[in-house]
This record gives sequence, C-alpha cells and structure tokens, in this order.
Amino acid sequence: MQQTFKIPSTNKPENNRPNLKWNSIVFRGFSFPLSSSSRLNDKAKELFFAEMGMMLKSGIDIHKALTIVASEFEKRVENQLLNRVIEGLVSGQNLSDTMHNSKGFSEIDVSVVRIGENTGLLSDSFSFLADYYSRKIKQRTLVSNAISYPLFVLAFAIIAVGFLLNNVVPIFTSIYQRMEGDIPLVTKIIVNLSEQMPFLVLLLFAISTSILVIAYLYKVNNRVNNALASLFLSTPILKEILMVNFLERFNRVMAMLASAKVPLIDSITLSKDTVALTPIRKALNSIEIGLFAGVPLWLSMENTKFFPRRVISLVKMGEEVNQLDAVFTNLAQQYTTMQEKKLKSIGTYLEPALIVIIGALVGLILIAIYLPMFKLGEQFV
Repeated sequence: MQQTFKIPSTNKPENNRPNLKWNSIVFRGFSFPLSSSSRLNDKAKELFFAEMGMMLKSGIDIHKALTIVASEFEKRVENQLLNRVIEGLVSGQNLSDTMHNSKGFSEIDVSVVRIGENTGLLSDSFSFLADYYSRKIKQRTLVSNAISYPLFVLAFAIIAVGFLLNNVVPIFTSIYQRMEGDIPLVTKIIVNLSEQMPFLVLLLFAISTSILVIAYLYKVNNRVNNALASLFLSTPILKEILMVNFLERFNRVMAMLASAKVPLIDSITLSKDTVALTPIRKALNSIEIGLFAGVPLWLSMENTKFFPRRVISLVKMGEEVNQLDAVFTNLAQQYTTMQEKKLKSIGTYLEPALIVIIGALVGLILIAIYLPMFKLGEQFV
C-alpha cells in the first residue's frame, strides 16, 4: 500500500505539542478489547472496512457504498449507528468527523480514515483497518484457544477437589474419630482442609475479586500499571511473550506510518499508544526525546535496552538506505509468525501440566482418605 500520508511535524516536546488532528491514534485494542452496546464490535468493523475499501476501489461513491454496507447489518444498534454516519455525511461533514460524532468507532478508526481523506487514499485506509481488525480477531482467537481448555481443566479441578473435601472426606472423618491410634499426618491435613471449606470458598472468592480489581486498576491507574508491568517484565517467560507481542504491534504500526511518509517523531508518538505497559511507554518517550535532540532512531532504540540487537541493526540499515518502511514491514511479519507460535505453545505446555497437577491433588486426597483404612487392616493381619 503505497500511501503518502503526512502528519505535520513539530519541534516542541510532547507535553507542549499542539493537538494535531490525527496524533491521538489509540491501538490498545490488542491487549484490552473493550465492548460497548453503542459500538460496532471487531467482527462488524472488519466487515465494514473490508467492504468499504472494496467498493471504493471499484469506483462506487462513498455515500452509495455506505448505504449498501449499512443495509447488510441486521442488528438494530449497528444499523442505526451506520445510518447516523450516512446522515452526517449527507449534511456535509467529513466521513471521519461523522464517524467520530457517531461514538461507534474508536480513535484508530477515525484517525486512519482522516489520514485517507487528506491524501485521497481512503480505500487504502479502509483496507488497512480491515487488516488491523482481522489480525486483532485472529490474535484474540489464538489466545482464547490457548487458554480455554486449560481454564476448563482448572475449573474442573477446583470443583472436583471441592466436592471431595466437602462431601467425601467428612464421611470418613466420623470413622477416623472412632479409630484408635494415630491418624497419618497427610490425613489430618486433608481433614483440616475439609473442615475449613467455608473459609476456603470465601478465600477463593476474595482472590477472584482481587484479580478483577487489580485488572481494572491496571488499566486506569498509572501506579498499579507501572508496578505490575515491572513485575511482568521481570518474569523471564512472561517477559518474552509480552516483548514479542509489543514488537509485533510496534513494527506493524511503524511500517504503516513509515510507508505513509509520516515523520519519525510523530510515528513514535503514535506508536506509544500500541502498548499499555508503562515501562515500555516510557522507553518510547525517551526515543521521542532522542529524536528531538537529533539522535538517530536506531541509537535511541538501543539506549532503551528494550529492543533486540537484530532489530536495532536492521533499523540502522534502514535509516542509512532510507528504507525504514521495508524494514519495519519485514520485522512485523517475522514477529507475527513468532507471536502465533508462542500463543499456540501456551496451551501445549499448560494442558499436560494442569492434568498432572489435578491427578496429583485428587490422588493425594484419595490416598489420605484410605491410608488409615490400610493401617487399620494391618492391625488385624
């Protein structure tokens, strides 16, 4: 897609930078997809942008294309939203403005469409957004497939262990109380856990609630975000997964902006919104400051300590030969493949691990229940 999108550059620091029309693109959807009854969902957006791009490339005018696409949406909310877009367009507004006023599209949708309007490449903008949501849905599906079965197994384990502790163990407890002699330690532990079932249920509820609260604060509170992000990035396996995810999105956005001839400083400003991890956002901010000071992009990236050596080397080469768009496109494709492999491997490793853990827990409870019976039988041999 050979676009020539241009965003006005500025030599002021970020905090003093004027509010540029399309300098507020938000790409957070990959990490935290939010849904709203008043917005098109990702599948609807993928269909909308793909068909709009196809129709505009076929020479159909934008009003007719919108009318045709709107008629394909059967849900009342979606149809009304697109009709509001059409009404705004008929009243003389730009498509990007009426999309923004409809409250049914995200900032990335509005900003990319605005870029297309200003360059005469609106069909290419629609194609980019269709590809964006296609990849977003694919990534979410990979994550869902990777963790759905392990989560099911984990839930089954909790239910099975809870059933044994709450219904089976108490039956044997009354028998053990009439037995003479010492009860094995493992049996005592299981019996005590059975007696503490109300507390354990309350504890499980408290943990689940705490996780939900922390997840919410992670998105809205900078301190919590920074603390958790630092913890995530200090955990080897988790850090590797998060960094691959970040590098895939960063390179893909930079490829689009570089091919659009957007100034590097503005590209970094926009790419900062591709991640929610505060330490990485700070690193991108330091890159932006370095670019303001005249430091080459590759050197600013090297100073952050977040980018692999091969990425820095390729970016350096791209700057030297003025082919950054090709470099970022190639890196994005590589990290997309790497990301898919890692997401698929999550389930591969989690499933057998959880099965072993479940078997061990259930086996331990059963052994603890029947061990006193074996010892009682030995007394009569």
